Amino acid sequence: MFLNSAVSSYALLFFPYYPFSVVAILVVGVALVSLKYPTFGLASGLLLSILPVYYQNTAFGLIYGALCLLAVIVFGQTWSGLFLVTSSWVLALSPLSLVAFLPVLLAGLFFGTKEGAEIGLMSSFSLFFLGWITGTTILSLIVVPYVPTTGPIQGLPIPWAPASFFVGSRSPSPGGYAELEATLLRNFTDSITFYVETACWTAAGYVAGFVAAKWKGRYRGRWLQASPSCRWLRLTPMALSITVRIPATC
Repeated sequence: MFLNSAVSSYALLFFPYYPFSVVAILVVGVALVSLKYPTFGLASGLLLSILPVYYQNTAFGLIYGALCLLAVIVFGQTWSGLFLVTSSWVLALSPLSLVAFLPVLLAGLFFGTKEGAEIGLMSSFSLFFLGWITGTTILSLIVVPYVPTTGPIQGLPIPWAPASFFVGSRSPSPGGYAELEATLLRNFTDSITFYVETACWTAAGYVAGFVAAKWKGRYRGRWLQASPSCRWLRLTPMALSITVRIPATC
């Protein structure tokens, strides 16, 4: 319940839209729902965070909404999967952005190679788009070579109403839509950065799960000790570090 509330409150406050009083009410609602339905409570808080992004920019809001829906659809059956993905988002958009890969490693260590690889894939994919819609060329260990011009952030709508996200939202100009299309296409056609980063983060989650399985089989619950299998663990930070060494124009 506390973790759901913490993630939801940060997501609701990252872009200006909800007054603090409304955020408090929504966070309490998420906490109450999470008492009985933790996965649904976290998904509700995540979906509510779409409105502030839509209010700032309708195009970015639709893309962010698609990412949220994708995360809920793919990982909504388990609280752990959805929480780990959204935690990587929160960490990447916080002062602790350099450790946004930790949920990927935790997924592999505690839930195995399959979930580690899935969380790594979804986290890298979604963080790339989050960096793109926020105009951030380096988000955590994710490099986004081409980003659009985001413009100034709008303040809270005054007076605030539940439909303010629709009435006061800002849409890109015709030239802005062309820039969005151009930068997005260039990220997939003029650079291999996205593909390398996605592969590295996916591999990092898989390797973490592989190492955990090796340790469990070798020591059968004893405290982890240094062993030859530790050489596999070195591949995890190596894979992640590659993502910040890729030239933005490669």
